[in-house]
Amino acid sequence: METSKRDQFQAIKGAVLRACQDPGKLRAIVITTISVLGFVLYCNPQAGRLAEVSKKLKKAQEKARYAKECRHFVEQARLFEPRCPKTDDVGDWQDYIMGCVGAAGAKMRKLEPRRGLMKGKYRIVLLELEADGMYDNIVDLIDRLERGERIVRLDRLALEKKPGRVSFRCVVMGLVKLRA
Repeated sequence: METSKRDQFQAIKGAVLRACQDPGKLRAIVITTISVLGFVLYCNPQAGRLAEVSKKLKKAQEKARYAKECRHFVEQARLFEPRCPKTDDVGDWQDYIMGCVGAAGAKMRKLEPRRGLMKGKYRIVLLELEADGMYDNIVDLIDRLERGERIVRLDRLALEKKPGRVSFRCVVMGLVKLRA
């Protein structure tokens, strides 16, 4: 066994020495050796660094996405903040709704407060509204309430056709910011 390995080594050594005597083959051997060593010594450690940098890039992209979403929410809050009153005075809300009803040309039959809800730092004022008018008046009233100067949602909306008019009933949910 020992002799066959030694013979193989001597054969390889002889082939390399013969190749080194030819300048073209010597260049090819040197270039190949340098390329292999360069790849092993430089590229292989870079692959680990590249994987690490890729993970960091994904984390940074995720943080950037969250920051973009947060900026969007802050801008939206800035838009809605002026439309959110700081007081939950029911009389103030009743005046606001009566103003919308009058401006729409409808006739109010009933406006009764209901027990409100708390959602974090916000309070939801509930008012039951019943009004009569022509269809155009009711549509204008709904538009004034939903697109008015306060944040309002209409819940349990009901329309009933009566001779010469439309009866309208809903629960008005108004948003009030109590705490900063």
